[in-house]
Amino acid sequence: MRFPIHLTKALVLVGMLFFFGILLFNQRIQHTRLEIFRQYSLLTLPPAYEVKQNTAGAGNYKTNAVLAFQFDQKNYEAFLRQNKINSAAFKGSAPDGWIKSKDILLRNQTVDAHTTITEAINTKEKMLKFHFRQE
Repeated sequence: MRFPIHLTKALVLVGMLFFFGILLFNQRIQHTRLEIFRQYSLLTLPPAYEVKQNTAGAGNYKTNAVLAFQFDQKNYEAFLRQNKINSAAFKGSAPDGWIKSKDILLRNQTVDAHTTITEAINTKEKMLKFHFRQE
């Protein structure tokens, strides 16, 4: 039994609309991840940075977003200067909560009972990893 041509056109149109909806929804999710970073982070990024890793998953009203930023030498130095991360943090004695472990500076924040933020700076790779968890 053959489908009428109108039904086939309608199915193709619905498939295309569904595909474009998925693409637009994905763009919205990526924009929301960056807004989470801007809203909850105390760190300031230099004007030129590149997103190397951008993953998030949500389910049962939980949010788990990870953003990783890789810097070149010039932007890495600007990043440290703008956020007042100095040699005290690199020695493990910074008063602003940074803890040094080998090549990684780590800072944990508890926003409320359900929300935690972990910021890790890999000094060797010049990378910032921002992890936002909400349960």
